Amino acid sequence: MKAFLIDPDAETITVVEQNGLEDIYKLLDCRRITTAAIGADDVIYLDDEILDADPLPASFMFGSNPAPMVGKGLCVGSDDEGNDDVPAHGIIQLTARIKWLGIQRIEPDIDFIPFT
Repeated sequence: MKAFLIDPDAETITVVEQNGLEDIYKLLDCRRITTAAIGADDVIYLDDEILDADPLPASFMFGSNPAPMVGKGLCVGSDDEGNDDVPAHGIIQLTARIKWLGIQRIEPDIDFIPFT
């Protein structure tokens, strides 16, 4: 079925075919995935281990989602039973809601609170 491959390194969105988990792993070049909801019917699959990469790949923001999405993403829709389906977002809608961020450096945010 049709899906959209979001590539922040190339800053492109490409129509691709995916027919299950193995295709998703291959398209994202990963072994484990996570999802980010982008509306009632669509999700973006992301590499769940990408934050361990050094250096980190490029990232992107989607709409009002507060967290950057690191690495490639795969946008798919879902049917009434929760299975993958054709995305509700069209490529024009998707393109309009993506902001390319390039390579981001993530600094640890640790506060030390002394015992008194």
